[in-house]
Amino acid sequence: MTSRERILAAMRGLPTDRVPFQLGVTNMFTVKFNGYTGWDIYLRDKAPMWKMVADVQRRFGLDGYLYLGAGAPPDPDVTYRSETVHSDEEKIVVRSIVQTPDGDLWSETSFMKNETPTITRGLIKNEDDFALWLKYTFRPKRYSCPDLPAIRAYLGEDAVVGGTAGAVPGYHDLMMKVDGKLENTVYLHLDFPELFEEYVEKAHREYLSRVEQMVEMGFDYIEMSNSGMIALSNPEMFRKYSLPTIQAASRIIRQAGGLSEVHCCGPALCVVKACHDETDVDSINPIQEAPMGDCSLPELKRLYGDTLCLKGNVGVIYPLLEGTPAEVEQHVVRCMDAAKENGRFILFGDEGISPMTPVENIKAYADAALRYGKY
Repeated sequence: MTSRERILAAMRGLPTDRVPFQLGVTNMFTVKFNGYTGWDIYLRDKAPMWKMVADVQRRFGLDGYLYLGAGAPPDPDVTYRSETVHSDEEKIVVRSIVQTPDGDLWSETSFMKNETPTITRGLIKNEDDFALWLKYTFRPKRYSCPDLPAIRAYLGEDAVVGGTAGAVPGYHDLMMKVDGKLENTVYLHLDFPELFEEYVEKAHREYLSRVEQMVEMGFDYIEMSNSGMIALSNPEMFRKYSLPTIQAASRIIRQAGGLSEVHCCGPALCVVKACHDETDVDSINPIQEAPMGDCSLPELKRLYGDTLCLKGNVGVIYPLLEGTPAEVEQHVVRCMDAAKENGRFILFGDEGISPMTPVENIKAYADAALRYGKY
Protein backbone atom coordinates (compact mmCIF):
# COMPACT_ATOMS: atom_id res chain seq x y z
CA MET A 1 0.00 0.00 0.00
CA THR A 2 1.09 3.58 -0.51
CA SER A 3 1.23 5.95 2.45
CA ARG A 4 -1.87 7.76 1.23
CA GLU A 5 -3.82 4.53 0.79
CA ARG A 6 -2.67 3.26 4.19
CA ILE A 7 -3.69 6.40 6.10
CA LEU A 8 -7.11 6.69 4.48
CA ALA A 9 -7.80 2.98 5.00
CA ALA A 10 -6.95 3.25 8.70
CA MET A 11 -9.26 6.24 9.06
CA ARG A 12 -12.08 4.25 7.40
CA GLY A 13 -11.46 1.11 9.45
CA LEU A 14 -10.32 -0.90 6.43
CA PRO A 15 -7.44 -3.44 6.45
CA THR A 16 -3.89 -2.13 6.01
CA ASP A 17 -0.56 -3.87 5.46
CA ARG A 18 0.86 -2.19 8.57
CA VAL A 19 0.04 0.54 11.05
CA PRO A 20 0.51 3.95 9.45
CA PHE A 21 2.99 6.06 11.37
CA GLN A 22 3.08 9.82 11.27
CA LEU A 23 4.72 12.47 13.43
CA GLY A 24 3.90 16.08 14.14
CA VAL A 25 6.88 17.58 12.30
CA THR A 26 6.56 21.15 13.54
CA ASN A 27 7.44 24.21 11.51
CA MET A 28 10.33 25.17 13.78
CA PHE A 29 11.81 21.65 13.69
CA THR A 30 11.64 21.91 9.91
CA VAL A 31 13.20 25.37 9.89
CA LYS A 32 16.07 24.28 12.15
CA PHE A 33 16.57 20.99 10.28
CA ASN A 34 17.01 22.93 7.03
CA GLY A 35 19.44 25.46 8.53
CA TYR A 36 17.12 28.48 8.39
CA THR A 37 15.99 30.97 11.01
CA GLY A 38 12.35 31.72 11.68
CA TRP A 39 12.81 35.10 10.03
CA ASP A 40 14.09 33.43 6.84
CA ILE A 41 10.77 31.66 6.40
CA TYR A 42 8.13 33.81 8.10
CA LEU A 43 9.41 37.22 7.02
CA ARG A 44 11.63 36.61 4.01
CA ASP A 45 9.86 33.67 2.31
CA LYS A 46 13.11 31.91 1.46
CA ALA A 47 11.38 28.53 1.08
CA PRO A 48 7.78 27.27 1.12
CA MET A 49 7.04 25.73 4.51
CA TRP A 50 4.74 23.03 3.12
CA LYS A 51 7.46 21.73 0.81
CA MET A 52 10.07 21.65 3.57
CA VAL A 53 7.72 19.77 5.90
CA ALA A 54 6.90 17.26 3.16
CA ASP A 55 10.59 16.72 2.45
CA VAL A 56 11.40 16.17 6.14
CA GLN A 57 8.63 13.57 6.39
CA ARG A 58 10.04 11.79 3.34
CA ARG A 59 13.54 12.00 4.81
CA PHE A 60 12.46 9.94 7.82
CA GLY A 61 10.16 7.59 5.89
CA LEU A 62 6.99 8.76 7.62
CA ASP A 63 3.51 8.28 6.23
CA GLY A 64 3.17 11.92 5.37
CA TYR A 65 0.41 14.44 5.84
CA LEU A 66 -0.07 18.15 5.30
CA TYR A 67 -2.80 20.48 6.48
CA LEU A 68 -3.84 23.25 4.11
CA GLY A 69 -6.25 26.06 4.83
CA ALA A 70 -8.64 27.76 2.46
CA GLY A 71 -8.61 31.49 1.88
CA ALA A 72 -11.21 33.98 0.73
CA PRO A 73 -10.96 37.32 -1.12
CA PRO A 74 -10.83 40.40 1.13
CA ASP A 75 -14.11 42.05 2.06
CA PRO A 76 -14.50 45.01 -0.33
CA ASP A 77 -15.54 47.21 2.60
CA VAL A 78 -12.39 46.38 4.57
CA THR A 79 -8.81 47.53 4.02
CA TYR A 80 -5.80 45.73 5.48
CA ARG A 81 -2.33 47.17 6.01
CA SER A 82 0.67 46.42 8.19
CA GLU A 83 3.65 48.29 9.60
CA THR A 84 6.74 47.37 11.59
CA VAL A 85 6.58 48.93 15.06
CA HIS A 86 9.69 47.35 16.60
CA SER A 87 12.86 45.75 15.29
CA ASP A 88 16.06 44.56 16.96
CA GLU A 89 18.46 41.64 16.59
CA GLU A 90 16.07 39.11 18.15
CA LYS A 91 12.52 40.38 17.62
CA ILE A 92 10.47 42.13 14.96
CA VAL A 93 6.95 43.30 15.81
CA VAL A 94 4.45 43.90 13.01
CA ARG A 95 1.17 45.72 13.57
CA SER A 96 -1.76 44.72 11.35
CA ILE A 97 -4.55 47.27 10.91
CA VAL A 98 -8.07 46.38 9.79
CA GLN A 99 -9.87 49.48 8.51
CA THR A 100 -13.67 49.29 8.29
CA PRO A 101 -16.30 51.96 7.56
CA ASP A 102 -17.18 51.89 11.26
CA GLY A 103 -13.68 52.10 12.73
CA ASP A 104 -10.35 50.32 12.90
CA LEU A 105 -9.07 47.21 14.66
CA TRP A 106 -5.42 46.37 15.14
CA SER A 107 -3.28 43.49 16.34
CA GLU A 108 0.44 42.85 16.73
CA THR A 109 2.51 39.79 15.89
CA SER A 110 5.98 39.22 17.33
CA PHE A 111 8.48 37.47 15.08
CA MET A 112 11.28 36.06 17.22
CA LYS A 113 14.35 35.14 15.25
CA ASN A 114 14.12 31.43 16.00
CA GLU A 115 10.52 30.84 17.09
CA THR A 116 7.11 30.55 15.50
CA PRO A 117 5.39 33.96 15.20
CA THR A 118 3.12 34.81 18.13
CA ILE A 119 0.13 37.17 18.31
CA THR A 120 1.06 39.40 21.23
CA ARG A 121 -1.74 41.96 20.93
CA GLY A 122 -5.20 40.81 19.92
CA LEU A 123 -7.72 42.56 17.65
CA ILE A 124 -10.48 42.69 20.28
CA LYS A 125 -9.66 45.01 23.19
CA ASN A 126 -13.09 46.03 24.44
CA GLU A 127 -16.85 45.76 23.85
CA ASP A 128 -16.81 48.07 20.84
CA ASP A 129 -14.03 46.09 19.19
CA PHE A 130 -15.93 42.87 19.82
CA ALA A 131 -19.07 44.24 18.14
CA LEU A 132 -17.06 45.64 15.21
CA TRP A 133 -15.20 42.36 14.74
CA LEU A 134 -18.48 40.44 14.75
CA LYS A 135 -19.98 42.76 12.14
CA TYR A 136 -17.19 42.41 9.58
CA THR A 137 -15.73 38.93 10.20
CA PHE A 138 -18.62 36.62 9.40
CA ARG A 139 -19.90 37.95 6.11
CA PRO A 140 -20.50 35.33 3.38
CA LYS A 141 -17.26 34.20 1.74
CA ARG A 142 -16.22 32.09 -1.21
CA TYR A 143 -13.24 29.97 -0.13
CA SER A 144 -10.60 28.41 -2.33
CA CYS A 145 -7.22 26.67 -2.13
CA PRO A 146 -5.54 27.35 -5.48
CA ASP A 147 -2.29 25.61 -4.43
CA LEU A 148 -3.97 22.27 -3.72
CA PRO A 149 -3.43 20.64 -7.16
CA ALA A 150 0.28 21.53 -7.27
CA ILE A 151 0.87 20.41 -3.68
CA ARG A 152 -1.00 17.15 -4.23
CA ALA A 153 1.07 16.50 -7.37
CA TYR A 154 4.31 17.09 -5.43
CA LEU A 155 3.28 14.76 -2.60
CA GLY A 156 2.05 12.00 -4.91
CA GLU A 157 1.16 8.91 -2.89
CA ASP A 158 3.61 9.75 -0.09
CA ALA A 159 1.12 11.79 1.93
CA VAL A 160 -2.49 12.78 2.48
CA VAL A 161 -3.65 16.37 2.24
CA GLY A 162 -6.02 17.41 4.98
CA GLY A 163 -8.01 20.59 4.75
CA THR A 164 -7.89 22.38 8.08
CA ALA A 165 -11.19 24.09 8.81
CA GLY A 166 -9.77 25.69 11.94
CA ALA A 167 -11.24 25.80 15.43
CA VAL A 168 -14.94 25.43 16.19
CA PRO A 169 -16.56 28.04 18.47
CA GLY A 170 -15.30 28.26 22.04
CA TYR A 171 -12.76 29.99 24.25
CA HIS A 172 -9.92 28.16 22.45
CA ASP A 173 -10.96 29.91 19.22
CA LEU A 174 -12.01 33.35 20.42
CA MET A 175 -9.00 33.91 22.68
CA MET A 176 -6.72 34.03 19.64
CA LYS A 177 -8.45 37.29 18.64
CA VAL A 178 -8.75 38.84 22.11
CA ASP A 179 -6.10 41.10 23.60
CA GLY A 180 -5.13 39.46 26.86
CA LYS A 181 -5.93 35.96 25.58
CA LEU A 182 -7.88 33.66 27.90
CA GLU A 183 -8.31 35.98 30.87
CA ASN A 184 -9.94 38.74 28.86
CA THR A 185 -11.96 36.25 26.82
CA VAL A 186 -13.59 35.11 30.06
CA TYR A 187 -14.30 38.74 31.02
CA LEU A 188 -15.83 39.44 27.60
CA HIS A 189 -18.06 36.40 27.93
CA LEU A 190 -19.23 37.29 31.44
CA ASP A 191 -19.60 41.04 30.84
CA PHE A 192 -21.18 40.86 27.38
CA PRO A 193 -22.98 37.50 27.13
CA GLU A 194 -25.18 38.65 24.26
CA LEU A 195 -22.12 39.40 22.13
CA PHE A 196 -20.60 36.05 23.03
CA GLU A 197 -23.78 34.24 22.01
CA GLU A 198 -23.76 36.20 18.75
CA TYR A 199 -20.16 35.10 18.20
CA VAL A 200 -21.06 31.42 18.74
CA GLU A 201 -24.02 31.63 16.36
CA LYS A 202 -22.14 33.44 13.59
CA ALA A 203 -18.99 31.32 13.97
CA HIS A 204 -21.08 28.14 13.76
CA ARG A 205 -22.78 29.20 10.51
CA GLU A 206 -19.57 30.42 8.93
CA TYR A 207 -17.73 27.23 9.94
CA LEU A 208 -20.28 25.00 8.27
CA SER A 209 -20.17 27.09 5.11
CA ARG A 210 -16.40 26.78 5.03
CA VAL A 211 -16.55 23.02 5.58
CA GLU A 212 -19.07 22.57 2.76
CA GLN A 213 -16.82 24.47 0.39
CA MET A 214 -13.68 22.61 1.50
CA VAL A 215 -15.37 19.26 0.91
CA GLU A 216 -15.97 20.35 -2.68
CA MET A 217 -12.27 21.18 -3.11
CA GLY A 218 -11.29 17.52 -2.85
CA PHE A 219 -9.14 17.30 0.28
CA ASP A 220 -8.45 13.78 1.53
CA TYR A 221 -10.16 14.67 4.80
CA ILE A 222 -11.21 17.71 6.80
CA GLU A 223 -9.50 18.46 10.11
CA MET A 224 -11.11 20.42 12.93
CA SER A 225 -8.16 21.86 14.85
CA ASN A 226 -9.19 22.60 18.43
CA SER A 227 -6.03 23.01 20.50
CA GLY A 228 -6.84 23.11 24.20
CA MET A 229 -10.61 22.89 23.68
CA ILE A 230 -11.15 21.46 27.18
CA ALA A 231 -8.05 22.81 28.90
CA LEU A 232 -9.12 26.38 28.10
CA SER A 233 -12.75 25.97 29.22
CA ASN A 234 -14.52 22.89 30.63
CA PRO A 235 -16.60 19.90 29.48
CA GLU A 236 -19.91 21.74 29.99
CA MET A 237 -18.84 24.64 27.75
CA PHE A 238 -17.54 22.15 25.19
CA ARG A 239 -20.94 20.52 24.98
CA LYS A 240 -22.78 23.84 24.76
CA TYR A 241 -20.57 25.84 22.40
CA SER A 242 -18.27 23.47 20.50
CA LEU A 243 -19.90 20.05 20.12
CA PRO A 244 -22.88 21.26 18.01
CA THR A 245 -20.49 22.52 15.33
CA ILE A 246 -18.45 19.30 15.37
CA GLN A 247 -21.67 17.32 15.02
CA ALA A 248 -22.98 19.36 12.11
CA ALA A 249 -19.62 19.58 10.31
CA SER A 250 -18.87 15.87 10.61
CA ARG A 251 -22.37 15.07 9.34
CA ILE A 252 -21.85 17.28 6.28
CA ILE A 253 -18.52 15.58 5.58
CA ARG A 254 -19.88 12.05 6.09
CA GLN A 255 -22.88 12.68 3.84
CA ALA A 256 -20.50 13.83 1.10
CA GLY A 257 -18.50 10.61 1.42
CA GLY A 258 -15.54 12.32 3.08
CA LEU A 259 -13.54 11.82 6.25
CA SER A 260 -13.16 14.08 9.26
CA GLU A 261 -10.64 14.34 12.07
CA VAL A 262 -10.69 16.25 15.36
CA HIS A 263 -7.55 17.60 17.01
CA CYS A 264 -7.79 18.32 20.72
CA CYS A 265 -4.55 18.46 22.70
CA GLY A 266 -4.61 18.48 26.49
CA PRO A 267 -7.52 16.82 28.34
CA ALA A 268 -9.72 15.19 25.71
CA LEU A 269 -11.43 12.17 27.24
CA CYS A 270 -14.89 13.74 27.10
CA VAL A 271 -14.21 14.86 23.51
CA VAL A 272 -13.30 11.32 22.44
CA LYS A 273 -16.45 9.93 24.07
CA ALA A 274 -18.66 12.57 22.47
CA CYS A 275 -17.09 12.09 19.04
CA HIS A 276 -17.67 8.35 19.29
CA ASP A 277 -21.21 8.48 20.68
CA GLU A 278 -22.69 11.62 19.13
CA THR A 279 -20.89 12.59 15.91
CA ASP A 280 -19.74 11.27 12.53
CA VAL A 281 -16.07 12.02 13.24
CA ASP A 282 -13.71 9.37 11.83
CA SER A 283 -10.42 10.09 13.60
CA ILE A 284 -9.11 11.93 16.66
CA ASN A 285 -5.66 13.01 17.79
CA PRO A 286 -3.33 13.25 19.74
CA ILE A 287 -5.00 11.61 22.82
CA GLN A 288 -2.51 12.89 25.37
CA GLU A 289 -1.89 11.02 28.58
CA ALA A 290 -1.26 12.54 32.02
CA PRO A 291 0.07 14.97 33.07
CA MET A 292 -0.82 17.07 30.00
CA GLY A 293 -3.94 15.09 29.16
CA ASP A 294 -6.38 12.60 30.65
CA CYS A 295 -6.41 9.83 28.04
CA SER A 296 -5.33 6.20 28.22
CA LEU A 297 -4.67 4.64 24.84
CA PRO A 298 -5.56 1.05 25.91
CA GLU A 299 -8.82 2.25 27.50
CA LEU A 300 -9.77 4.40 24.53
CA LYS A 301 -9.09 1.51 22.17
CA ARG A 302 -11.30 -0.78 24.26
CA LEU A 303 -14.16 1.70 24.53
CA TYR A 304 -14.10 3.59 21.24
CA GLY A 305 -11.83 1.80 18.78
CA ASP A 306 -14.76 0.18 17.02
CA THR A 307 -15.64 3.33 15.03
CA LEU A 308 -12.96 5.90 15.85
CA CYS A 309 -9.46 5.87 14.38
CA LEU A 310 -7.16 6.75 17.28
CA LYS A 311 -4.07 8.75 16.40
CA GLY A 312 -1.37 8.89 19.07
CA ASN A 313 0.46 8.91 21.42
CA VAL A 314 4.26 8.60 21.81
CA GLY A 315 5.44 11.41 24.09
CA VAL A 316 7.16 14.29 22.33
CA ILE A 317 8.95 15.39 25.53
CA TYR A 318 9.73 11.94 26.85
CA PRO A 319 10.91 9.86 25.12
CA LEU A 320 11.28 11.71 21.78
CA LEU A 321 13.07 14.80 23.14
CA GLU A 322 14.64 13.62 26.38
CA GLY A 323 14.83 9.84 25.99
CA THR A 324 17.16 7.44 24.22
CA PRO A 325 16.48 5.56 20.98
CA ALA A 326 15.87 2.42 23.03
CA GLU A 327 13.27 4.25 25.14
CA VAL A 328 11.61 5.55 21.99
CA GLU A 329 11.32 1.98 20.74
CA GLN A 330 9.77 0.89 24.04
CA HIS A 331 7.08 3.56 23.74
CA VAL A 332 6.32 2.62 20.14
CA VAL A 333 5.83 -0.98 21.29
CA ARG A 334 3.58 0.23 24.12
CA CYS A 335 1.32 2.02 21.63
CA MET A 336 1.29 -0.88 19.19
CA ASP A 337 0.34 -3.32 21.95
CA ALA A 338 -2.44 -1.00 23.10
CA ALA A 339 -4.07 -0.08 19.80
CA LYS A 340 -2.73 -1.99 16.80
CA GLU A 341 -5.27 -4.83 16.94
CA ASN A 342 -8.16 -4.59 14.45
CA GLY A 343 -6.80 -1.43 12.82
CA ARG A 344 -8.26 2.07 13.14
CA PHE A 345 -4.95 3.21 14.60
CA ILE A 346 -2.27 5.61 13.39
CA LEU A 347 0.94 5.86 15.40
CA PHE A 348 1.61 9.50 16.20
CA GLY A 349 3.19 11.75 18.79
CA ASP A 350 1.18 13.23 21.63
CA GLU A 351 1.82 16.71 20.15
CA GLY A 352 4.14 18.40 17.67
CA ILE A 353 7.81 17.61 18.19
CA SER A 354 10.29 20.07 19.69
CA PRO A 355 12.77 21.79 17.35
CA MET A 356 15.51 20.21 19.51
CA THR A 357 14.31 16.62 19.04
CA PRO A 358 17.35 14.41 18.30
CA VAL A 359 17.42 13.05 14.78
CA GLU A 360 18.43 9.62 16.10
CA ASN A 361 15.23 9.44 18.13
CA ILE A 362 13.09 10.16 15.09
CA LYS A 363 14.94 7.45 13.20
CA ALA A 364 14.35 5.05 16.10
CA TYR A 365 10.65 5.96 16.04
CA ALA A 366 10.35 5.17 12.33
CA ASP A 367 12.43 1.97 12.56
CA ALA A 368 10.35 0.65 15.46
CA ALA A 369 7.09 1.57 13.73
CA LEU A 370 8.11 -0.47 10.68
CA ARG A 371 9.30 -3.38 12.80
CA TYR A 372 6.32 -3.70 15.14
CA GLY A 373 3.52 -2.28 13.00
CA LYS A 374 3.10 -5.08 10.46
CA TYR A 375 -0.13 -7.06 10.33
